[in-house]
Amino acid sequence: MLADRRLHPSAILFGAGKHIKSLALPLVLAVIGMGRGNDVWAYVFAAVLAFIVLHGLLQYATFRYQLGDGELVIRSGIVFRSERHVPYARIHNFDVSQHVIHRLFGVVEVRIQTGGGSEPEGVLRAIRTSDLDAMRERVRGQELPASAPAHRDVIAVPLRELVLAGLVELRGIALFAGGLGLVWELGLSRVSGPSELVRGLITWALGIDTLDPFRIAVAISALLVVIATLSVAWAIVRFYDFRVRFDGDSVQTVYGLLTRITTTIPLRRIQSVTVAEGPFHRSLGRVAVDIASAGGSGGQAEMERARLAPILPAAALPQLLHDVVPDLALDKLAWQPLAPRAGRRVFMRSVLIALPIAALSAIVVAWWWSFGILFALVALAAIHARAYMRHSRWAIDDDAFAIRRGWLWRRTTLVRRAKVQVVSLAESPFDRRHAMARLDVDTAGTSIAIPYLPYETAAQLHATIAVAAARTEFRW
Repeated sequence: MLADRRLHPSAILFGAGKHIKSLALPLVLAVIGMGRGNDVWAYVFAAVLAFIVLHGLLQYATFRYQLGDGELVIRSGIVFRSERHVPYARIHNFDVSQHVIHRLFGVVEVRIQTGGGSEPEGVLRAIRTSDLDAMRERVRGQELPASAPAHRDVIAVPLRELVLAGLVELRGIALFAGGLGLVWELGLSRVSGPSELVRGLITWALGIDTLDPFRIAVAISALLVVIATLSVAWAIVRFYDFRVRFDGDSVQTVYGLLTRITTTIPLRRIQSVTVAEGPFHRSLGRVAVDIASAGGSGGQAEMERARLAPILPAAALPQLLHDVVPDLALDKLAWQPLAPRAGRRVFMRSVLIALPIAALSAIVVAWWWSFGILFALVALAAIHARAYMRHSRWAIDDDAFAIRRGWLWRRTTLVRRAKVQVVSLAESPFDRRHAMARLDVDTAGTSIAIPYLPYETAAQLHATIAVAAARTEFRW
C-alpha cells in the first residue's frame, strides 16, 4: 500500500488568499460598514474570516494524493468526498507557478492537465519542489523512451529582446486605461498629489485661450513615454528570463519575474503552432510563437501555457519549428488564394459597417461632414478588402493544414493533420449565392476556419481530410 502524500501547510494560506479574492466584495462592504460605526458589519467581517480559515483548515486536513504504479490518485472532502484516478499516460503536462510567497516557503502550485476538458484534472495548491520532481519522474517513467533527447536549451530570451517585446505589443495602453478607470472609480482623482500634477499638465498642454502646438506635442510625447514604460515593465515582469528547453521528449518553458511559471508539454501532444506578427514586429524583423496542446485550463492560464516565444527573430523561426515540430515546415507549403470573388464580399461587409457610422456622424456633427466620413470609410474598406485578399492564404500537405490571415496583424496557424478530430463544411446563404463555403477543422487543442473557399475546393478538402482522419489512429 503506497503512502498518501499531503500538501505543504502553507496551502492553508494560499487557499485563504483564493477565498479572500472570491469574497472581496462582502469584505469591502464590511470594512466600509465598520468605518461608519456599524457593529453589524464587524460581525459579518468576523464571520467571513472565520469561514475562510475553517474552510482552509478542512481542505488541508482532508486533501491527499498518491503516486501509484500507473496513476495519480487525488482524494479530498469529508461530507462530499471526491476521489480522482488520473493515469500517467493521460497527463499531458504540468503547469507550475511559483510567485514570491511560494518561494519563501519553497513550494509550487501545480495544475495537472489532461485532454479531458478545459479544466485541470487536479490542482495541488502547495507542494514541495522535491515532490514535484518525484511526480514528474513517475510520469516520465511511463512514457519516456530510451532514445529520448537529452536536456538542452533551445531559446533564451535576453532582456534587450523583452524590451522590444514590450514596445511591439504595447500592453501599456490597456494598463494606462485601466489605471485611469480605477482612479476614477475610487474617487482618487479628487485627492491632491499625483492627480493634481496630472491635471496641471493637462491644463498646461491644452491651455485656456489657445491651443499651443508645442505644448500639445510635449503632452503627447509624455503620454507615449508613459505607455512605453508600462509596456516594457509588463513584458519584463511577465517574461523575465524566458527559456525554452527540451526535457526528455517534452518541451518546457520557464519564465516570470514575480511569479515563476514552468510548463511542460510532450512534443507528440502539440496540436498546432501559431506565428503572430504585427506591424511593429515586421519593422523589427520579429515574430511571436504560440503552441496549443490538448486540454488546458482555458482563459488566461491557457494563453500562458501556450506561449512558446514572446519574441523571436524571424530568421530563427524555421530552426525553432524544426526543433519543436519537425513535421510542420512553413517553407515547404504551397499557399493557395481564396475564391476570386471573396474580395467583393469583404468589401461589402466593411461598407455595411461604415453606413451606420456615417449616419451617426450626421447626427453628432454637421450633416455635410457625413458624406466625407462615408467616402473615407468606403476608401478604407476598399483598401482593407484588397489587402485581405493579398495576404489571406491556405495550404495543405501530407503533414499539415495551414491558414494565413490578416494584413496589418498577421497570424499563421499550422495544424497537424494527424491531430484532426473533426472537419466540417459550412455554408451561409451568402456562401451559397456566391458558390463558396467555409471549412472548419478542429483538434483537441485548437480550431481553425477557412472562409471564402470555392465550394468545389472546400468539398474536396473536406472529403480528403475526413477520410484521412478516419484512417488515422488517434494518439494524444
